[in-house]
Amino acid sequence: PFSDRLEEFIRAARDGHAAVVAHLIAAGGVDVNYIKEAIGQEETYGAIHYAACNGDLVLLHQLLATENVEIDLLTRADYSMIHNIGCGEPCDDKTALHIASYEGHLECVQSLIEAGADVEQVTVLGYTPLLMAIDGEARRKHERKAANLAPALNEDHGSTAAEDCAGKDFCSLEAVVRTLLDAGSDPNVPFENKDSCLHKVVRMDLPDVLERLVKGNADINHQGRLRRTPLHIAMEDGHTHCTRLLLQAKADLGLLDFYSKTPLAYASSDLMQVLQGDGLLF
Repeated sequence: PFSDRLEEFIRAARDGHAAVVAHLIAAGGVDVNYIKEAIGQEETYGAIHYAACNGDLVLLHQLLATENVEIDLLTRADYSMIHNIGCGEPCDDKTALHIASYEGHLECVQSLIEAGADVEQVTVLGYTPLLMAIDGEARRKHERKAANLAPALNEDHGSTAAEDCAGKDFCSLEAVVRTLLDAGSDPNVPFENKDSCLHKVVRMDLPDVLERLVKGNADINHQGRLRRTPLHIAMEDGHTHCTRLLLQAKADLGLLDFYSKTPLAYASSDLMQVLQGDGLLF
């Protein structure tokens, strides 16, 4: 039956069986944009979403070469039961580019953009692919930290959490961010809590990504949650390199946060000494 072929098509895409997908498409009668209704489920994916999520470049190219494929096809969610689970969080009407960006699959991101994917498409929560890329790196950083803090959790299961994380092939966030910015992504779209890309990158202490965003015209003085600027966060967290980059970019030292404090109010004496030695503070 037709419905069985569609289910087989989706399963093959999910499990990375590109040859099966190719056979079903060639046989005809398969809608490459098929996606189930999300009734009683958190979210459902189409074939292109699974390819992006799994970093399956062979399957993705195969789908992109198929006539009538919807590059910006949205995932479906049952909003009465929505939860942040699975790959490609947060769970809310995403395109393949959102998912590939979140998962850090650079070649998939590049292929989707070359095929015409919309770099400014937003999810229900207002996330662009750029925001998703940064959010995905935050998740991976948290996972790596948890794996290093508790390596014995999986000692009876043949591998440690750290080894499981190390086995995954993720590209650098800087490369994904650069690709999205070069394609016209706006670095000043905020997260739902009003923080910008810069805030989150500074919290993660990623100076290479920070520098890329600043070169991409990100607003270095954006006041996000609690009216804090990226410089407030960099100084409070003691991230010397990020602080240097922001000061070199002429970040405003006089902006007040919700507590009427400037960034300098949060800086440690050690950080102040380093910055004065660099000639960045007088």
